[in-house]
Amino acid sequence: MKVQYFLILMSFIVLSCHTNHTESQRSTIEKLEIFSAKGDSLSFKKDALVFVEITVSEGDRKLYTTYKNPNNTIKGKEIYKYVKEDTNPTGVEYVDSNNVLLSYYKFVFDNKGAKISSTAFDAKTDEVLRIEKFDYDSENNLTQKDIYDNENKLNRSYIFKNDTNGNLTQMTILNEKNEVLAVENYKISKHDAKNKWIEKWGFIYGRPKTFHVRSYE
Repeated sequence: MKVQYFLILMSFIVLSCHTNHTESQRSTIEKLEIFSAKGDSLSFKKDALVFVEITVSEGDRKLYTTYKNPNNTIKGKEIYKYVKEDTNPTGVEYVDSNNVLLSYYKFVFDNKGAKISSTAFDAKTDEVLRIEKFDYDSENNLTQKDIYDNENKLNRSYIFKNDTNGNLTQMTILNEKNEVLAVENYKISKHDAKNKWIEKWGFIYGRPKTFHVRSYE
C-alpha cells in the first residue's frame, strides 16, 4: 500500500516537471485527477478518486498548484516565487489548507531552463528537510530523480522512460541500496492534438493500479 501511494504521489510530481502548455500571457488551468484502478491486464477500469492537482499559470509562469483530497477539500498549496520577469521560479512556498506556511523550496536551473535541484526547508527552523536532484535526456525530458535526506544521504531514486513525444512510459523506484522497489508502466489511452497524453493507465507487474486524467481550461 505504501509503495502504491508513493507511485501515485510521484506520478503527479513528474507531470509537473514535464508539463508546459502555456503560451504568451494566456492564463491556463491544468487539472490532473488520479484514480485507483482495478481489474487485470485484459479488462480494467478506474475505481475511486485518489488525488487532484490543479495548476494555474499565466504565460510561461506557474503561479500556484493546489492539491486536493478526494472529497474536494484542500490538502495544501504550492505558491511559486519569481524574480522580476524571470520565467523560471526561484522556488515555492508550501502552505496547508489554512494558508499556514509549512515549508519552502529553493530551485536551481541549468542554462537550458531545466530544474536540476530542489532543496526543501522547514518553515519554522529553516533546517534542510531533503534535497532532490534531476537528470534529463537530450530532449529535456526527465530521466532520473534522486532524493537525499538532510544529511545528503541518498534515500530514493526514480528512473523514468519517455516516448518520442516526451510522454512518461515507465517509472522505476529504487531504494538507497539501488534495489528495485517497484516498476510502474504507463499505457496512454488518449492523446491531445500535440500527442501529449490526457488519459493513461498505470500498471505494476501487469496489474492495473492507477488511472490518470489531464485537462485544461
